[in-house]
Amino acid sequence: MNGGKKIFLGSTIAVLIVVSLSIGVVAWKSGGDEDPNPRLNVLDVPENTDSEALLAWAENVLAGRCMVHQEFTFSVAAPRDRAAAADPYEQLYGTDDVDRARQRGYGISPAFHQAERALPDPNRKYLETLSAQDRAKFDEAYFGPESAVMRVSAEAGDVTVGTEGCLAQARSQLYGGIAEWAPLDIWATGLDSQIYATVIVHPKYVASLGVWRGCMTAQSFAVSDPEGSRDRVAQLAGSADLREAEQFERKAAVADAGCNREANLRRLATELHKNQAEVVARQDATKLANYRDRRDQAVLIARDLVTELRK
Repeated sequence: MNGGKKIFLGSTIAVLIVVSLSIGVVAWKSGGDEDPNPRLNVLDVPENTDSEALLAWAENVLAGRCMVHQEFTFSVAAPRDRAAAADPYEQLYGTDDVDRARQRGYGISPAFHQAERALPDPNRKYLETLSAQDRAKFDEAYFGPESAVMRVSAEAGDVTVGTEGCLAQARSQLYGGIAEWAPLDIWATGLDSQIYATVIVHPKYVASLGVWRGCMTAQSFAVSDPEGSRDRVAQLAGSADLREAEQFERKAAVADAGCNREANLRRLATELHKNQAEVVARQDATKLANYRDRRDQAVLIARDLVTELRK
């Protein structure tokens, strides 16, 4: 439903991006020959995973059950564990943890190369057995017809959300109606971007960022902000061998973290962000409560699915 980079509101406002595990995009291990009869293949269930990953898995289980009713085979696997960031604001404002940066850089290069070596999505083998006509029917059954959409106004422009199909049906089951949930989800997902926009123009942040830039330039890293440093590493990860990319990444990350600490950038920005988040929470208390209630209910449904499928 939502795109863009993942960002967080931390403890003040819990923002969830429910990522659709779209067919042919997320890589999971699949084994054995495909059963010609329509069936749901739940390859595994989540163990100790976060709510976001749990909800993404549950969404696909429910969508998969719908797909079987549409006479298709559908496979689902639990998301792989992802290393948690040192703090929830790292993606926005960087980190001042020099030791962690020295040990793992940003964690970008290894992840990039692992993704390239990953095995295909478990549905891909089945999809390859379908004719072009049946593949189109599969896509429409999952995503719904192109004409069945709703437009939701967002800060960055209108967002189109499918209102029919198995994916929409699954989201309705989890969140109590796609028409009610989609505007809340898009609003909540965009809150951090709005808050970030106010933080980066705050005089204290601007002054701190200037110190960070000067420090980075002195170490031959001419980048505008922590995100720019990460982007530069990501670009290299896709064009260089793993060893070279990792070496550059560690150097950049260590310089970044050291300069961040010197400028007090992450700590200052985090404080500003939390303060602004509290303002938003007070202003939109009713909407936020509705969002949280629907998300909490969805988590309960997802946990019930885990219990059911482990029997």
